[in-house]
Amino acid sequence: MPRRPKKNRRMSKDEPKN
Repeated sequence: MPRRPKKNRRMSKDEPKN
């Protein structure tokens, strides 16, 4: 099976940026 890139989840406003 070919690997599919993971879809990036939209960052929640409550989650701080790392």
